Amino acid sequence: MNGGALKTIRIGIPSYHRPDKLDRLLAALAPLLEARPHIRATIANDGSHDAAYAQVLARHAHPWLEYRALPVNLGCGGARRAAFEGAIEDWLVCIDDDSAPAESWLACLDAMIQAGPPADFIAGEVVPVWAATPTAWQLDLAHVDRASSLIETGFGLMTAVTANMAMSRAAYERAGGFGADMRGAEDCDMTQRLIASGAVYRICPELVIGHYATLRYRGMRRRFRSYGLAAARYVLLRQDWRVGGYLKSPLGHFLKAVADQYTDHIADARKEGLPLWRRHRRALIAILMSVHFQTGWRSGVRRECRKLGRAFPAVPPLARRFADFD
Repeated sequence: MNGGALKTIRIGIPSYHRPDKLDRLLAALAPLLEARPHIRATIANDGSHDAAYAQVLARHAHPWLEYRALPVNLGCGGARRAAFEGAIEDWLVCIDDDSAPAESWLACLDAMIQAGPPADFIAGEVVPVWAATPTAWQLDLAHVDRASSLIETGFGLMTAVTANMAMSRAAYERAGGFGADMRGAEDCDMTQRLIASGAVYRICPELVIGHYATLRYRGMRRRFRSYGLAAARYVLLRQDWRVGGYLKSPLGHFLKAVADQYTDHIADARKEGLPLWRRHRRALIAILMSVHFQTGWRSGVRRECRKLGRAFPAVPPLARRFADFD
């Protein structure tokens, strides 16, 4: 670290086929970073550079910005790793290309880092933001979507969401950096490898970044299915069953989710003062997303078993699922 000097920060941003969202992000970052020369940003285009991206870069030729066009698609883990390759800054910060960083977010983050936080990495919160006034349906989708971000369990932090995560470079390097073999679930993987390497974390609900919310059911369905696919690879490669679906059938999982979760979702919605029909709708959306995750999980397990040359795994007994994490 720099001792009494100003600690430097590198923001890493992966992007894939979303030049319009990257344009919006860079427009939001420009006034924030121009006033903070100790902070720089690197974009890792994950194998999708084209004329549209070139136009975005022409509009945002900032001295604080570096752009790396990857020759092939590496997935989330590889792209985030590429964004931090060769970084010399004291702290590394992850956000997404559809994030909406505000002055308050960066001021809070910078103040924490300069004060010397009693932690090696920081897990922040993500809240939905809207390009236009949302409908009640979109608000319910966003509520369920947000619940899938920062995840804590009885065994501690499971996932520091990479849409708002900061790591000291020393801790990042000790953990080996983002795993290039993790196309998805890279946030869970990075969190657990940081903790396994001895890093101390701090959950900061006051560190809040905006994230443009999913507006359609179909888009959110694809996202939760991709979560299931990524979880399958994570489970098989890292042998960490905490994010697995435990190989239930989608129908069986749906029925169990209805029995176990429906009343909880209803109670949470009641606390917000929602009318009865919206309580039931929000609960149903949450359960359906659980089923989409399960569908992706089952498909992912089969696909990854074929890739890795492994047999379809048996689920470990409950007593052993968390044995390595006590």
